[in-house]
Amino acid sequence: EEEGEQDDEGEEQEGGEGPASWSWIRKGEVVEASVERGEISDEARAIANTALNGSGLASAQQLIDTATEFEFAAEWEDAADLLELARKRIDKEQLGGSLSNDQAKQLDDEVLWQLAHVYEEDRRLIDAADRYSVLKDKTWDKNSQREVTRAWGECCYKLAEALQECQRGKEAIVVMQAVKEQTTKAAVGESLWEQLDLLLAITYDNIGQKDDAKTVLINLVSSSTDKTKKSKALFMLDVFSVELSSERNTALHDIFDQTFQLPRGSFRPSGQVNLGGGRRLSISNLSPREREWRDWTSQYWEDRMKSPIYYACLILWVTWPFAIPIKAFIDKGWINLNWIPFLH
Repeated sequence: EEEGEQDDEGEEQEGGEGPASWSWIRKGEVVEASVERGEISDEARAIANTALNGSGLASAQQLIDTATEFEFAAEWEDAADLLELARKRIDKEQLGGSLSNDQAKQLDDEVLWQLAHVYEEDRRLIDAADRYSVLKDKTWDKNSQREVTRAWGECCYKLAEALQECQRGKEAIVVMQAVKEQTTKAAVGESLWEQLDLLLAITYDNIGQKDDAKTVLINLVSSSTDKTKKSKALFMLDVFSVELSSERNTALHDIFDQTFQLPRGSFRPSGQVNLGGGRRLSISNLSPREREWRDWTSQYWEDRMKSPIYYACLILWVTWPFAIPIKAFIDKGWINLNWIPFLH
């Protein structure tokens, strides 16, 4: 009996897992996460549904918290809509007296930051740049203004890059010029400023304004302290400065002669070689091996285009797949060939 009592006492101490003496007490407070990252709570879903349908009575702070959950779940569109509603709700609460002017301004600035970030993640770069611009004009604190100015400049760079890739060069130039006019190199950072210069030069060149592109690159070379950026600018200057000429480039032709071993063939001078687009290159600018290559290919295709064997093989190659279903139809009796005398 004593052993049984000891066993029962041990079970109570152990709790079915181990001796009580092995246990330790957690000093910190245990806080359980109600929502894991990437998931949206049922309460947030309910608030969002009622708010987006125009029937919700949620406060500005509730809308911001709900939008934050949607942002963590990467549901950018709903998060942006909720934040826009939160800004309107802030104005109403300020007029109603539940928020002071300072509280409303601080809360609106926080929402603008979050909203601009959501738009940027959703690749709605025009909206993101607009929200950053509004926040930039509202902010008076130097540290905050420097931070938002840099974020605005980076967003404008992404926007200009996207416009340039879509062949909307003039609009991209307007965006980049706005950054150049409204900020300084110190405000947005030297690296971003020089990246804008490189992109601006490329965009100028794409729309045919080569002189403007060269001017931007020359200024970049003279002012940059980054060796990599300076090297890129010098390389682009060399590329933009190359112009097509009708004169023979001896070095390039020597490289061609050393690289290719061309077959021998007859030489039939024709005076000019058509390069397409209405431009012609004098045959006198071709090296002997380039002439041999041109004449060999011309003679090769001329001989084959005149050969009846070539056309017979071409017809056979095109029509032989049709023989397969025809043979199958004949075997099944779908095609009657009794009317052909020599087949009996």
